[in-house]
Amino acid sequence: MEDDAPRILFVEDDAELAELLTASLNAHGFEALAAGTGAEAMQRAADEEFQLVILDIRLPDTTAYDLCNRLRSQRRTQEWPILFLTEKRGRDDRLHGLELGVVDYITKPFDMTELRLRIRNALQRASQHSTMNAVTELPDAPLVALRLAALPERADPWALVIVAADGLEALRETYGFLAADELMRALALIAQGTVRDLGGQGDFAGHYDATTLLIF
Repeated sequence: MEDDAPRILFVEDDAELAELLTASLNAHGFEALAAGTGAEAMQRAADEEFQLVILDIRLPDTTAYDLCNRLRSQRRTQEWPILFLTEKRGRDDRLHGLELGVVDYITKPFDMTELRLRIRNALQRASQHSTMNAVTELPDAPLVALRLAALPERADPWALVIVAADGLEALRETYGFLAADELMRALALIAQGTVRDLGGQGDFAGHYDATTLLIF
């Protein structure tokens, strides 16, 4: 297996299916690891780095919705692409998954070739947007850090404005991810408007972290 093989966490309580899928993915250039419960998945997510997570919607100790919610609430895992694997076909289930930021929704029975293609597409999309925040489409922390490091070299006067969405986690828990995302998008539009209307050449807006914007 190649050292740079994309690492995939597959969360499935059916041991036979988990073994089949991980073996198939490993044979096609991925590094797939399995977890049989939500607790095991969270422990793996805390200890290891993954490029994509596949969640079965029914787990013995939780649901894919709750597990997705927990992954999205933690800074180091909140941008990991997530696919749902399920027997459910209802519209409400799909909408619930999309609300939580799931990038694809695969129903059983499925074709292994199709699954691999969906995985590759999800990884490719994530790679293309790795420097941009998925919610606000502003530059994300790595790119912002580079711009911050260059500030002392600027010849013209500059100032740094920090916009922090304190209490966003509480808002998300009360009103859901859509409401929290809409708030961050609104703040991003304000930041972009500030740079456009009041800023000069080289001024910039981006993310310090998921809930904090910098304007400079």
